[in-house]
Amino acid sequence: GKFPAQGQSLGGILRAGPTQSSPKVISTAEGDEMIILSRGPMWDGYNWFRVDVRGRQGFQWGGIMCSNAPMAGILQQCQP
Repeated sequence: GKFPAQGQSLGGILRAGPTQSSPKVISTAEGDEMIILSRGPMWDGYNWFRVDVRGRQGFQWGGIMCSNAPMAGILQQCQP
């Protein structure tokens, strides 16, 4: 996939860094629109991605995201 790209959160936490222990920026709800800015490190089968959600930037794990176009490291393509 090319960046920036459109996607959605499937719910979860936007974090300050690409780890589960990084501080929380905001909570995301299922269906929150996001701009996927770049790919980060792989963790547990999916990549972390730097994203913008509601004007806040941080990292979300690809296992709880979908992308509008096919993209490696993300759980699934968003349903129209």
